Amino acid sequence: MRILHIIPNLGSGGAERFVVDLVNTMSIKHEVHLCTLYDLNKDKNDFFLNEVNTRIKLHSLGKKIGLDIKIFLRLYEIIKDIKPDIVHTHMASINYTLLSALIYKVPLYVHTVHNDAFREVKHWSELLTRKLFYKNSLIHTITISNTSARSFYEAYGFQSSARIYNGRQSPEKTENYNIVFDEVEKLKRSCNTLVLVSVGRLVGAKNQVMLSKVVAKLRFEGYDIILLIIGGDYGVESENIKLQISQIGCKDIHILGTRKNVIDYLNVADAFCLSSLFEGLPISLLEAMSQGCIPVCTPVGGIPDIIIDKESGFIAKDITEDEYYIALKHFLNSTNKSEIKKNVIKIFNKQFEISSTVENYLTFYEQKK
Repeated sequence: MRILHIIPNLGSGGAERFVVDLVNTMSIKHEVHLCTLYDLNKDKNDFFLNEVNTRIKLHSLGKKIGLDIKIFLRLYEIIKDIKPDIVHTHMASINYTLLSALIYKVPLYVHTVHNDAFREVKHWSELLTRKLFYKNSLIHTITISNTSARSFYEAYGFQSSARIYNGRQSPEKTENYNIVFDEVEKLKRSCNTLVLVSVGRLVGAKNQVMLSKVVAKLRFEGYDIILLIIGGDYGVESENIKLQISQIGCKDIHILGTRKNVIDYLNVADAFCLSSLFEGLPISLLEAMSQGCIPVCTPVGGIPDIIIDKESGFIAKDITEDEYYIALKHFLNSTNKSEIKKNVIKIFNKQFEISSTVENYLTFYEQKK
């Protein structure tokens, strides 16, 4: 098959991470093209560029910020030139593919809904437009969890075409692992210090301020823990979050900024702390699971689909500070961490390694085209 994947950019987000793994694995047996709307050599659009396999044929459309009418035509020309069997869109790139889906026939147009269906659109008119394309099977849809599928039904009034869980290529430690190991050892208070890692953009939706308050409270109670916050800086909002965390006054909370070798930090950590207000099915969670890093999460997005409380991680009852405090305390007091770690790795290998996800996508393509 000739497959064209379209995504706004290759920034440091989870959807971008997933798409790179997806195209790399698909390209082993198929001709795969990857098109980004924005230039890859500007701003932070190229975070994962060096991880794209050389088998992939790259295209970049040079989109301007905001609505760029020219991209409708440029994308149409790319699709017409490549003549793919599958056009697969991710995130907001679907908006610029609607014209092509309407006037240029390929065997299959597909869109993956990477988030809550309502949060994927910015205006009711966008939702109604997509509904028209989805309902008439001009574009087939894939949701990534049971929660994602429910939100799709609530938004559009009918089921998505399929539900396929996200996956992650099982990552290995980098050549910088020993440096990271030494860095974290120096931050630990003792040889018994438990290392908590949070991975995500420094934005309000990731709720790192709440997480920091919980960690500070537990430190005050005497728990021997440190928190490492890894995530990209997004301007004024991020600076405000950093300020709020610093004002908490806990010296065992460390904001590390962006790291390309996140896997090394997950490998030395004891727990992966996800405190988000909403999610799809976080790739960062799957990465953590691949390393046996025990998840402690809020019950958002597809997380309750894959984590069983106290068996393969810990889930708060809701997104409040009080409930997250209870969940994290349950982790700290648990006596079977080694067993939970084994369960986490087993679940990842069985259900969320990228090869399984790719197989499901390819089966879907063949069934629908």
